Amino acid sequence: MVGQGWLIVQELGGKASDLGVLGAATAIPAILINLFGGALADRLDRRKILIATTSATTILMAALAALDLSGSVQIWHVQLIAALNGVSFGFDWPTRNAFFPQLIKRDHMVSAVTLNTIVWQGSRVIIPAVAGVMIRYSGTASLFLASAAGYAVMLLVLITLSSSPVPPRPKRHVLKDMAEGFSFITRSPLFRVIILLTYANMFFGFQVFQLMPLFAQRFDASAEQFGWMFSAM
Repeated sequence: MVGQGWLIVQELGGKASDLGVLGAATAIPAILINLFGGALADRLDRRKILIATTSATTILMAALAALDLSGSVQIWHVQLIAALNGVSFGFDWPTRNAFFPQLIKRDHMVSAVTLNTIVWQGSRVIIPAVAGVMIRYSGTASLFLASAAGYAVMLLVLITLSSSPVPPRPKRHVLKDMAEGFSFITRSPLFRVIILLTYANMFFGFQVFQLMPLFAQRFDASAEQFGWMFSAM
């Protein structure tokens, strides 16, 4: 996110509308495919799905790095790769969340969720500040290379990982399973509220992340300051 925004606005002269397209390209495919991805995770080997999505993301990040390093990258390249990543994430996130409990004994679940949250939130604080320094000294391509390398490591972990098998589910139509998911949400006041709050936060709160390069441009911020702005959030 840090690298794509800086690349579009500061290096390719993009406008606010270009950032809007970038955000839509990432979010819309992920939202549309998420439900189908969850139904797919109930039918296929979740580890294999994650291997496929992680491989795709590794390749896409490496391709973006190569385009950036060659100097031939254009705004539409970044947006297209973001859209393809959105498709991958649409399958990846529900599968990853369903796969997580297979790795952990039930009595360790609370500790595991806590540790996962600490790692996730901690990286969101630290990594953008590091990314700003990387942009200054080695360009945005270094961020995409680092991202590709990180996904490559995850791919190796998934290939060598052993997990508890999931009992096969009865064969049913995918659309029927998706409809049951909607029905469950509408019947549960707790999930209705949580999902509405989550979407409201994503649509009206997190958009400041997408627009951060415009603030950096307005205040003529350096790459390091841009990274600190993300970390401060």
